[in-house]
Amino acid sequence: MDLHEYILYPAFDVLMSLLQIIPIAHGTNPMPAPAVLCIALMLILVSGLIIFRGRMLREAAEKYLHI
Repeated sequence: MDLHEYILYPAFDVLMSLLQIIPIAHGTNPMPAPAVLCIALMLILVSGLIIFRGRMLREAAEKYLHI
C-alpha cells in the first residue's frame, strides 16, 4: 500500500472529523450527539489502525518521507 492510503487519508479524515468540535463548542450545532459519535468513532478507527498496522505505517513513512 502507498503512503497516502496509510497516512494521508486517515490524517485528513481525523482532521475533518475534529473540525466538528468548533460548532459544538460555540453551541451552533443543534444536534451535537451525531457529531460527537462520529468524532469518537473516527478516533477509535484511527487508533485501531495505528495499533494493528503500526509497523506498516512506520515502513511507509520511512520509505516515502525518508525518516
